[in-house]
Amino acid sequence: MGKICRFKPGENERVIIFSPDQLVEYKFDDGKYCVSKEVDGKKTFLQFLVKGKINLYSLRDAIGDHFFIEKPGLGLTELQYKEEIIYKENVPYKYESTAHIGLLFNYMQDATDFQPQIIKMHSPKERLLVQLVEDYHNNVCKDQACIVYKKKIPFIKVAVELSIGQNNFLARAEDNFLYYGQGSQKRIQGGVLANIGFPTFSEKLYLRTGVIFTSYEIDGQIKKYRKIPFQIEYIYTRGFINPKLAYGINFYKPFNESTSLMPGINFKLSNTISLELNYNLDFVSSRILLPEKLFSTDITSGLYINF
Repeated sequence: MGKICRFKPGENERVIIFSPDQLVEYKFDDGKYCVSKEVDGKKTFLQFLVKGKINLYSLRDAIGDHFFIEKPGLGLTELQYKEEIIYKENVPYKYESTAHIGLLFNYMQDATDFQPQIIKMHSPKERLLVQLVEDYHNNVCKDQACIVYKKKIPFIKVAVELSIGQNNFLARAEDNFLYYGQGSQKRIQGGVLANIGFPTFSEKLYLRTGVIFTSYEIDGQIKKYRKIPFQIEYIYTRGFINPKLAYGINFYKPFNESTSLMPGINFKLSNTISLELNYNLDFVSSRILLPEKLFSTDITSGLYINF
């Protein structure tokens, strides 16, 4: 985003690409706002975080996150930070630069009450910097509020899965699972699952849990059971096709627990609804929950609904 802006005028029109030399600024509907600024003698798109007595910007590149502050009379400056291991007499030490603290002192020298807050900022973090710059503005400018160009991110979000599919049990007598199951069986299964995410921590990681219902034939009798997964799930949420991967534990009632691996794909139909296709593998697990022997696979499809 720092190098180019891709703009699509309409659904059936071609994407137009703008460079920071061609475009002064651009803005997303969710509030994300980028402006063209000169950094190290070259025009770059910076994300505008806070506009006030001190302006705060950010830039994410292959190295990581960079933050910039701007104030009339002092110009635009990067809050540079470096963390590395250095050696003194062959003994390793962790080195953390403090240049960003001195810069913040200089830019906020008219409000010395913020010095303790600045000293505690061992490394520049977006949430801490936004709060600091906003507090500083409110302290030195009583008659005009600053503007925070930041999408409001909920603390927690939930997506629901409604799935149905076929389970293929591979259990054999020597597997010591499912009451010494009687060989391969294919059964219908279905369930409801919740994907619980914490966007302030990560927008791609979820805790996946819920309940899945199916059955198993033992000694000529159909036994119903419930499978309750507890998995960590990663979803690459970009574009129409969103690949995902989950790993964790499945608790069977009335059976045992297993180690579970689930690759899958969500096909995005709208901002809230996707069509999902999952392939689940269940393993008899060791005492430290590492997979040892595959005993069950299933393919499921359904709807993935974001709230």
